[in-house]
Amino acid sequence: MSVVSAGTKLVFCEGKPKGLDATLLQSLDLSADFVIKPSGGKRSLAVYAQVELAQYSEDNAPSYLTFRDRDFDAEPPPSIQLIQPFSDRPVFYTHRACIENYLLDAQAMDAYWQENSTAPRWQYGSSPGLAALTDWIEGEHPTLA
Repeated sequence: MSVVSAGTKLVFCEGKPKGLDATLLQSLDLSADFVIKPSGGKRSLAVYAQVELAQYSEDNAPSYLTFRDRDFDAEPPPSIQLIQPFSDRPVFYTHRACIENYLLDAQAMDAYWQENSTAPRWQYGSSPGLAALTDWIEGEHPTLA
């Protein structure tokens, strides 16, 4: 852990330093004053943030937020948005159950399905088609949301 300069914004997330969550957040076009802090699993996230923030005096503490997968710990709202489960803390959950669900690609799924639909052990029939898969992903299918 290290103290960051004034004006820095900390984003605590789940996972390891080279894990998917941190890598995905680091790939966003955030300004240079954002620092992504991978903090282990969801159960250790709050404690990690508290320990990290304890290094600062109240008047010198950086702005921060914690960001993690929803993991079915909250119901997704009808509109697609981050979920803020606590009014007194800057904690946000993904709208979809996990960050990996944002990486689903209908074209890749359709191509894989078509390529494998005649394989001897394939049990899923023909692809429902690109449009149906796109609707399924973008429509927040209950198993994704």
